[in-house]
Amino acid sequence: MNSYFQFKQFKIQQNKCAQKVTEIACIFGAACPIPENTFSILDIGGGTGLLSLMLAQRSKAKIDCIEIDSETSFQLQDNIQNSIFKNRITPLFHDVNSYSFDKKYDLIICNPPFFSNSLKSKSAQKNKAWHDDTLSLSQLFFLTKKSS
Repeated sequence: MNSYFQFKQFKIQQNKCAQKVTEIACIFGAACPIPENTFSILDIGGGTGLLSLMLAQRSKAKIDCIEIDSETSFQLQDNIQNSIFKNRITPLFHDVNSYSFDKKYDLIICNPPFFSNSLKSKSAQKNKAWHDDTLSLSQLFFLTKKSS
């Protein structure tokens, strides 16, 4: 079985990421409205880079893609660097809660598979990606208000 997901204009390697490419993420990336005057996008919890790459396909915007998990961040960087959109997407390895953004964004996206007070995996990486321990919905709303 391949560890990548092939799209028309890019490939997503996902073997080092807790959150794999899903149908829901693909639908979200395809259906996410991008207003005409969108020049800057922030992708919170970028994971594999799927949403950033899908939005880069559909816009001319510059995209910052922030990811907290180090192993996932390396794969994110590789996926971006191996794409035709590498000059418009900047992968950032940071905790969004403590990152100091020096600009405002026209559009902020996040695919939050947040579970709260739910059964956890044995994998710390999966727990970081799937549960709200590192980023709650209220923190996410606060950050998006501050950054837009």
